[in-house]
Amino acid sequence: MKLFLTILTLLFFSSVSTFSQIDILGKIKDKVEKKVDEKTDEAIDEGLEELEEGIKNSNKNEDSEENKESSDESLDNEESKKESKTKEDPLTVFRSYDFIPGNNIFFYDNFENDKVGDFPVKWNTSGTGEIVRLSKYPGNWFKIIDATSYVPEINTPLPENYTIEFDIVVQSYDDRDLEHNGYLGDLYFQFHAFTNNDKEYINHPWGYYTADDEATLIVMAGLDFGPAAPFRITNFQRGEAFGLNSTSNLKAFNKKIDKVIHFAMLVNKTRYRLWVDEKKVLDIPKAFPPAKYNVFQLGTGEWDDDDEKYGIYLGNFKFAETTADIRSTFEKEKKIVTRGILFDINSDKIKPESYGVLKDIAQILKDNSSSKFLIVGHTDNDGDEKLNLDLSKRRAASVKNLLVKEFGIDTARLDTDGKGESAPVSNNNTPEGKASNRRVEFIKK
Repeated sequence: MKLFLTILTLLFFSSVSTFSQIDILGKIKDKVEKKVDEKTDEAIDEGLEELEEGIKNSNKNEDSEENKESSDESLDNEESKKESKTKEDPLTVFRSYDFIPGNNIFFYDNFENDKVGDFPVKWNTSGTGEIVRLSKYPGNWFKIIDATSYVPEINTPLPENYTIEFDIVVQSYDDRDLEHNGYLGDLYFQFHAFTNNDKEYINHPWGYYTADDEATLIVMAGLDFGPAAPFRITNFQRGEAFGLNSTSNLKAFNKKIDKVIHFAMLVNKTRYRLWVDEKKVLDIPKAFPPAKYNVFQLGTGEWDDDDEKYGIYLGNFKFAETTADIRSTFEKEKKIVTRGILFDINSDKIKPESYGVLKDIAQILKDNSSSKFLIVGHTDNDGDEKLNLDLSKRRAASVKNLLVKEFGIDTARLDTDGKGESAPVSNNNTPEGKASNRRVEFIKK
């Protein structure tokens, strides 16, 4: 019996042990499976996280590329704006320009009748000078030197109201940086009212006034191509100071080395005004002492001793009397005739200094908004007749296009035509006559 009980006990514990082992193995299996599942989940989670991170980074990269492209586009736009500004039409620079040239030309010299190497026949001097050709600019140019007087031989008294215009080109051949620290020298413009024929004044390029000189106005323009140029104006009567002695400093010549610089002067009785390109640099209401002026003198200061280091050239000198203004003439004649719209040589390209006249004419057209106008171009007789006819038509078309584009004139109100050299109003045998024949007319229909 004891043996039987012992065997039963052993069998019981053996069964329990077996079941325990089975249970433990099951638990181990469950834990392993659970652990595997956890690891799998972790791996999946990590994979998903990496995928999400990759997507985020990809988006960031795309955003970065987009931002970069946007930034590049912005920079390109800025550069484009700068380039556009740099390439701005020169005419628009003259938008504030209000100079209106006289219409009755009594002296004109573009030196076309002078031979290269000669001194121009219509001028007098205390020194020397010569006609040259410039590679960059067409036509003949008058090279002047320092400490010298140059006088156009007008041979008639100067009127009470008139304009003077001319171009100047300054070239530098040495190592000086004239754009930043280059004070080359002075130009002097003297207006004399002489009571005798004494020519002593020509020996004084930068100022002459004596008791024999009824009145004198002296204007000095300093050719400083740096940040500021000096302008000085003084006047005298019978050799004594008349009360005017004024100096101003203006940025008039900066960055204009080897460029055409346009000078324009307007005299209205005692009032004197001076423009350098688009900038008005002087406007003096009581500049001229009362007198009858008869001599204009251009003088040069003492510049560099070595004239091989620079070159100063004059071109397109014009004196023109101002009579009735454009508006008054239009009211009477129902047409406008102007010689103030200027073009490049043998071209329909309008020069920037024409802006003041065009602005004045545009206002008249706007004030007569119900009227139509015919724009007619005219040339002198230089060159081929057929080419001149074509040129006059193209110039009239250029004027129309500018009035439409710049001033908003309705294109339907403007027709154009050209007469070439077929309708002169003056003699084509003189420079003054040719300059008078080169004109643009606006005829009210």
